[in-house]
Amino acid sequence: MNDSLEIRIFDTKDKSLLLEAKGMDRSGIIAEITGQLEFYRLYVASITFNLVSPGQNHYELEVLAKGSESDLEKVYTLIKEQKFWQPEKLPERDNIYWPTAFMAHVALHTPDREGLIADISEIVSKVRESDSPIHNGSFIHMVGITHNSGGSHGGTAYFSMRANIATQSKAVQDQIETHLWNWAKEHGIEGDLWVRDLNA
Repeated sequence: MNDSLEIRIFDTKDKSLLLEAKGMDRSGIIAEITGQLEFYRLYVASITFNLVSPGQNHYELEVLAKGSESDLEKVYTLIKEQKFWQPEKLPERDNIYWPTAFMAHVALHTPDREGLIADISEIVSKVRESDSPIHNGSFIHMVGITHNSGGSHGGTAYFSMRANIATQSKAVQDQIETHLWNWAKEHGIEGDLWVRDLNA
């Protein structure tokens, strides 16, 4: 199954694009797509990622992207012309079999800013030192949304995310968790991040 990327909704009034991607799961997909959106000055208003049957090795990703009308139209055209995203061609390898994988749950609730999802996705997909044949992590599930803390009357925009991450080894999981904490501290949001080991 080849990767596909389609536009489900282009709402000029709401200044948003709803994108849907599908394909064979591999590490780095979320970082690739959200990184491209940021490159074209769009931001992620909401995101949902899941592994689906058969074999839990195919993914479905939905992203609601927002931005200026001109930037949205640029991305709309690039997607229609299949020039927005060229999936990375990675060597064949075994996928993480998530039912027996090492698992961690990550949650974030923090004032919204550019790059949050792309940063976290790059940390998870980064190749680590390990004796395991698979040296990075993979998302099993992710859901995130930007919301206004003041409701319809305004207020600070917050981004909330929850995700489950699978790794082939505990050593890789530990490295990802340390990297996430270091990243949060660098940005002064360590109090907004929660990481829970699900292996106990």
